[in-house]
Amino acid sequence: MKSCELYIAQPEGHDFSTLVEMPTVCLVALSKLPTGPAALEMVKSCMSAGAVSFASIGEHADAIEDQIDAALEGGELGWLEIVTTSHQGESVEDVVNFLVHGIDPKAGNSRLLIILDANFPDGKSLLEEARRACAVSS
Repeated sequence: MKSCELYIAQPEGHDFSTLVEMPTVCLVALSKLPTGPAALEMVKSCMSAGAVSFASIGEHADAIEDQIDAALEGGELGWLEIVTTSHQGESVEDVVNFLVHGIDPKAGNSRLLIILDANFPDGKSLLEEARRACAVSS
């Protein structure tokens, strides 16, 4: 049975180079839009961890997805194959379940990497649901 590793990070100053590379779904949950080069730096860090897709959730999800898309389009050639989704207005439970169970079942071990700021309105329920979903998939 595949396992789901859960990793939570702040939106600034993340360095995922020490993480073992494995199929990783990056869920971005921010209360405000990244500014300057922050989106590009976030994408680069997630790619180093093995990102296979990016998702955004919350009030700014659509705009954050656009920033992620722009960073991917300006990155390395292989980055153009990365899938992005926006889940603005969707429930935390639905989004987390979609992401955890949508990872390729042949992938074996996988990671849900959540980039979460302290002011994200549904942060507590997002973390609870992510812990539950990853525990069930293990």
